Amino acid sequence: GQAGQRFEGLKALESAVPIGRSPKELMEVRNEVIACLALPDLRVGARWNGLSPGAAGVAFGRDLDRYAWSDATGGISVRRIGSNEELARLLGMETRATRIEFSPDGSHLAVWFSRDERSPFSVWSLGSQRPILQTTNLVGEQAFDFSDDGRLAAFGEADGTLHVFDLRTR
Repeated sequence: GQAGQRFEGLKALESAVPIGRSPKELMEVRNEVIACLALPDLRVGARWNGLSPGAAGVAFGRDLDRYAWSDATGGISVRRIGSNEELARLLGMETRATRIEFSPDGSHLAVWFSRDERSPFSVWSLGSQRPILQTTNLVGEQAFDFSDDGRLAAFGEADGTLHVFDLRTR
């Protein structure tokens, strides 16, 4: 298939439904619409400027309206997709981030920094542009998550301890 086939097909069928069609003709158009809906397709939603050389730890916000990336010094840049406007600049841990994750509500950023087996980990408030939680994540990136509403953060340790933090009170 071709890029745009589903969307272009639906657009063409939309113009094929003027008033005055017979029930049989409308049924044929309906069947073609259903066939178009079955086509997989991608289209460009927005463009971004890509990453600077040496960038690491890239993450996109849930609404795909912004992205964050780490430079070689561990600094984190949060930028708007499209305009590339820098929305926040967070000071890092003197080494690049290996993983970055936006909270579901977009108000916080979880960042893992690569140093050794005891990788520094922090959760940043994007409003204040300051870390509100910093620790050494002993079990790696897999033992962390935000709650669905983004208000809580939890991470586990190798000994089985689970820490849950209310991000609104930090």
